[in-house]
Amino acid sequence: MTITPVTYPSVSADSLSKPPAVTTDEAQKLKQKKTGEAQKPQSNGIPDHKRFDTYEKGDGKMSASESGIYHPSEEEPKITQCTTNTHKVDAEIKKLKEEKKQILQQLRKADGDAERQAELEKRLAQLDAELQVKDNDTYRKQHATHTTQKAE
Repeated sequence: MTITPVTYPSVSADSLSKPPAVTTDEAQKLKQKKTGEAQKPQSNGIPDHKRFDTYEKGDGKMSASESGIYHPSEEEPKITQCTTNTHKVDAEIKKLKEEKKQILQQLRKADGDAERQAELEKRLAQLDAELQVKDNDTYRKQHATHTTQKAE
């Protein structure tokens, strides 16, 4: 492994007193800043009417929507109030659960009647499947009532 010594350029007192060399573009920018002249963007051969960085106001009667610039006095924000209501869905699920409880009670009472038990078990299976589909957040969100009102 070889170590190579690093040499730094020497700085003399004369080089510190001289201002750094400035390119012509930088000199023009400095001159414009001092004199207050606005710098015209370089067009690079593109006509001014096709440039994206130039904005001409025209006769001064352009609205904010025409110019594409948001102006608060022309476009007031519209405040809306959104409400989601799941009361109907919750009531439907509650009704299904109560019906399931009633069928379970009827099953307990129908000890000797095999035909009645089979009918109740079939209805109980249907209710369980329906509750499994309806008793979740996705179903509630999809079947909720959404209202939107303008708040003033």
